[in-house]
Amino acid sequence: MAAKSHTRKAFLLCNYVLLGASSSCIFLTLSLRLLPSPCGRRRRSVRRLE
Repeated sequence: MAAKSHTRKAFLLCNYVLLGASSSCIFLTLSLRLLPSPCGRRRRSVRRLE
């Protein structure tokens, strides 16, 4: 019984880690797309001047 309990705890821990990693990646991707960086704006303005 102790082995099953240990395995279940490890499984739940891995699930929480994967869920946290995926949600943080999604948040980072969305924030980078919604808030363009200053470097990106500079590059666009330089292209317009050319």
